[in-house]
Amino acid sequence: MLGHELGVLEELGGVGVLGGAFHLPTLLLFTVTAAMIGRFESSVPLKRLNSVPLKRLKRTRPIRSRSLGLAILARNRILFTKDEWGGGFCIPVSDERVQHIHGVLRASPGDRIKVGIVDEGIGEADIISIGPDVFTAQLSGPLRPPPPTPRVSILLACPRPKVVRRLFEKMAQMGVDRIVVTTAAKVEKGYLSAHQFSPASVESQVLKGLEQAGDCIVPLILSTKSLKCALRLVQGDLENTWGWTLLTGDITRPTPPAPATQHQKHQKHLKLLCHPDESIPYLSEELVAWKSLIESGGRITFAVGPEGGWTDEELALFEVDGWRRVKLGPRVLTTDVAIIAMMAQAGAFFAD
Repeated sequence: MLGHELGVLEELGGVGVLGGAFHLPTLLLFTVTAAMIGRFESSVPLKRLNSVPLKRLKRTRPIRSRSLGLAILARNRILFTKDEWGGGFCIPVSDERVQHIHGVLRASPGDRIKVGIVDEGIGEADIISIGPDVFTAQLSGPLRPPPPTPRVSILLACPRPKVVRRLFEKMAQMGVDRIVVTTAAKVEKGYLSAHQFSPASVESQVLKGLEQAGDCIVPLILSTKSLKCALRLVQGDLENTWGWTLLTGDITRPTPPAPATQHQKHQKHLKLLCHPDESIPYLSEELVAWKSLIESGGRITFAVGPEGGWTDEELALFEVDGWRRVKLGPRVLTTDVAIIAMMAQAGAFFAD
């Protein structure tokens, strides 16, 4: 293809690579065009080009460069719901998962791909067919449990709606198994009513995070407009709490272990409130101090405040409930960066 491009450039008045001057705008135009053609050809092998319907070719989405401002949807495991499993997988070719299998993984009938059934298990599946309308596959063996996740919950003061989409995906990637979103004094009242907090929107982002991490267990995500309610929810007290909404997850699956007494609850639950204050210990120091609790099956819960911080009244509620204040450093971090920093440090204590 390079020789052909140079020939066209010479016809337009440019000179070969070893020649003198060349017309820069024309060269740039042909470079971009060649790149686009190259990506199309790499996404659909020539030997199969005639057998693929034109309608499907238009939907095919190959890997695209971020230099052109186009994001790559990462899927290390393709997830299916229980309803889509009936002895085999059968979904429309127009589904974006099939587009990923065909355009990114470049898999064809007979190939084996990594799959998972939501809230059931993970495994591998053999592709049976990719027809004009329907994709079918069959499990190649029994499902197995996904990798264990850290015993971490997050109480999150509601961030801006445009931020929350990537937050749910990142928290699902990192293995947070219980998330409680709440309002606060310095949170706009209409945030929780935004469409980004609809169950369908939240589930979509969570599944993307699980597919990236190779997991299949959907975290329990709840929302409430009361901080007092959130403090009870994050400890697993759903029966005696009111005024909350289920966004994703199975409320019948126990996440935090139910302690027999109030004393045991505080013994097995390390609650850490991130708050910028020079007089309080660093998160890393607190985790080391409570290492024996974590290693003996204890749970960590982080509280992440709004962009404007918690008020004195809210901090008093946390203190009465037994939360310990920690800091991440002298810098003021955004919500997503703070959560990643906390999970990175806590994850090391659950590595075994």
